[in-house]
Order: sequence, then structure tokens, then C-alpha cells
Amino acid sequence: MTDTWAIRLTSDRARQRAHEEIDKAPGGAYLKITGRLRTKKQNDRQWALLSAVSDQLVWQGEHHSPEVWKHFFLHILKGGQWLKAENGGMIPIAHSSSQLSVKEHKLFTEVIVAFGQRHGVDFYGANQGDGEEDGMKPSG
Repeated sequence: MTDTWAIRLTSDRARQRAHEEIDKAPGGAYLKITGRLRTKKQNDRQWALLSAVSDQLVWQGEHHSPEVWKHFFLHILKGGQWLKAENGGMIPIAHSSSQLSVKEHKLFTEVIVAFGQRHGVDFYGANQGDGEEDGMKPSG
């Protein structure tokens, strides 16, 4: 048995393999079962929303990349710790959006949209085509 493994439960054979791995696991091993992770459509929409915020919003006098905004919104959604930087600033300890469940990702995009709307970001185009999958309807 390797130290870690992951099996997506998509068939009876996959479930059987998961049982086999559990049977082989040593005492004290840790098992974590998660819900479905975010979908490709959700991921595509996430980056469209983040790009809209990045393109349109100057925050505290500065433009920021979609990647920086992603960490900003993940910190709003998930909370987290801060580490003092060597130069005296603060660095957030980041979370990963790829590990968000479908439900968590829906909340994540709701945070982005709500923030953007409060700050005048036009999400036209960024909201198109993904309203049903993550429960958010296109605006406009």
C-alpha cells in the first residue's frame, strides 16, 4: 500500500477497490471521504469572474491579478491564518480552490459576485453559461 491514494467512486469496481485498500490499511490509518469536487464549468466560471474583477477594479490604489484575487476571496470564504512577512507586512496562508466541493465552490463564486457588485464590477459574459450547474443564475 502506498502512503496515500484516492479513488473516485464512479463504478462498482471502483467501490470494490476502495474496500480492498481499506482492508489493507494499517491500524491508525486516516480515511477521508469528500463530496464531489468543483466541476470544469465551475472552474471556467471562477476564472471568468476573477478576470472581470481584476480587469475592472482598482483596490486600494492597485490592480491585482486574477490569481491574487482568488486568494483574497478564498480567504474571505474559508478564513485562515496570517504570517508576518519579513518586511513587516502580512501574508495570508492560502487555501486551494481545486479542493473545494461543488457546494463550497458555489459559495465561493457567490462571494466573488457579491463583492464585485458592491464595487461596480460588470460581470456580463463572466456569468454566462454556468447558472444551472452551480446554482447561480446569469445576471443581466
